[in-house]
Amino acid sequence: MLFAFCILVGIYVGRKIGWALSKAILYPAPLGITTVVCILWGLGMAVLVHLAITLLKPGLIMKVISYGAGGYVATPNFGLFTEDTLPLEIQGRHQFVTSLPFVLFVLASLVLAFPLR
Repeated sequence: MLFAFCILVGIYVGRKIGWALSKAILYPAPLGITTVVCILWGLGMAVLVHLAITLLKPGLIMKVISYGAGGYVATPNFGLFTEDTLPLEIQGRHQFVTSLPFVLFVLASLVLAFPLR
């Protein structure tokens, strides 16, 4: 029960922080800063999900749900804009901000779940 509550709070807080980050840094900042923040965001989400699973030891279904929630939050700009209304000049950045953190979340989650020995 505690794990489910943590997931719900994490989704709510993560969405708010992701949107604020998108508005304040990811879209207006230079591409180098955006890249670093996207990398940190995706890797950070993977580490947080891994820590929650390690510390709280949920069952299989809750693990699957937590990875889904982590993937959802790993995309910081998800639902922030209606994609049809974006100007052409920022559509590339929008796709970059959408994709990079999610891909890094998936890769880092796999490495953390199945550590190399």
